[in-house]
Amino acid sequence: MKKILTLLLAVAMAATMLTGCAGQNANHGTAGENSTPQTEKKEKVVVACWGNQMLDSYTQYLCDLFPEVEFEFVLATNSTDYYRFRADHDDMPDILTVRRFALKDAVLLKDFLYDLSNTELASTYYGSYLDSYTYDDGTVNCIPSWLTAM
Repeated sequence: MKKILTLLLAVAMAATMLTGCAGQNANHGTAGENSTPQTEKKEKVVVACWGNQMLDSYTQYLCDLFPEVEFEFVLATNSTDYYRFRADHDDMPDILTVRRFALKDAVLLKDFLYDLSNTELASTYYGSYLDSYTYDDGTVNCIPSWLTAM
């Protein structure tokens, strides 16, 4: 479930960015509406955002798109070094973002990244576009995009 959710969130991130929701009620109802409290325990997903721009715009979109998820948004640095440090300390977020990076840096994080090779997202690209993003074992952990989903 978490891998599917991670993929969906990555696709959503690549598609658009809207306004933030940190600290808002997940119910989003008004005072006059009939609403029932959520009795189910929400799945928690930690999202590391590469900058304040994402915190201001991306959070509301995710909260609205996935109301059944409890998000924790972490302000990260825009560097793969940050994630290597977290990996070394066994503290990787579920979803990580880096605005600009070199694929040679991403290979060091390969074991922490979702394999996109057999996904609908990867199938939208011509094979020749994905060749330089495909590792020797056939996995695709990054995609060519204006906002790379990892």
